Amino acid sequence: MASSLAGVGRRFSVMGRCFSSSICLAAQKNRRESESAYKIQSYRGTKRAVLDYSENLLGATAITPRYPYSLVMSALRAYSVLPMSDEEPVCAVVHLDRSKETKSSKDVATTLSLPHGRFGDPLSIGVFADGELADAARNAGAVVISSREMSDYMRELSEEEVERCSAYLATVDLVNQVRAHARILRDLTPTAKKKLVFHMSVDLVQKIDELKYLRSYQLRKDHPVSFAVGSVTHTDDQVRENLTFFLTNIRRQLSEYGAEPKIKKLFLKTGNGCTYRLDDESLDSFLELITSE
Repeated sequence: MASSLAGVGRRFSVMGRCFSSSICLAAQKNRRESESAYKIQSYRGTKRAVLDYSENLLGATAITPRYPYSLVMSALRAYSVLPMSDEEPVCAVVHLDRSKETKSSKDVATTLSLPHGRFGDPLSIGVFADGELADAARNAGAVVISSREMSDYMRELSEEEVERCSAYLATVDLVNQVRAHARILRDLTPTAKKKLVFHMSVDLVQKIDELKYLRSYQLRKDHPVSFAVGSVTHTDDQVRENLTFFLTNIRRQLSEYGAEPKIKKLFLKTGNGCTYRLDDESLDSFLELITSE
């Protein structure tokens, strides 16, 4: 009798959990549907605003319409909601006039840490460490390789059995052991000269956090420069600060070749293919910001 009552009680408990789960799933579905309806309405309103701006101010026959910065950001957010991705990057495409350079230039790959750079998928950072520093690195999201695991890791790395990290750090007590594997790590070998060797957990965690969101771009003589300057969830001011920081860095790099680089065109786009060119007033405002740096 007691066992049968216990069985009935268990069945009612399971039914109760299933009923509760059904209610939660239904609530989540209703919330997603309401959010989608709101996003679609926002998408249609912004699309209409973009079309009206193009037709009324630029003329329906404009070949390449140009838009104010604020309208471009609204359009990129609106067009990205179908489907919406919180981490969808906003990329800047810069067309430069480098015809007046007095020195020959080379293709240069550059990494940059933005003021508001925590967006997109973080890079994988490997740390050679033991003890407390290893625990701190692991808590910061890094791939930790201890002194005992180093030989096996290097063998697997050379045989391409494990994926190579985007950057490597090392602690002071393991740097000589890591240097013995420089043939495998190649240009990713951590050295004190590159400021990739640490003895304090605070500095190590700070460097991991910085490297995880490094962005890279390449300067080529006759090619536009493309670079992710934010995501659709960033505010207009945050993207503006990132874009200004990026353009200022380009200006400093190209000034070494003997001429002031001139920005001919500036586009903003998202991964779904929506691309908008900034108008002359918005472009001039960015030029004023980077020349004042």
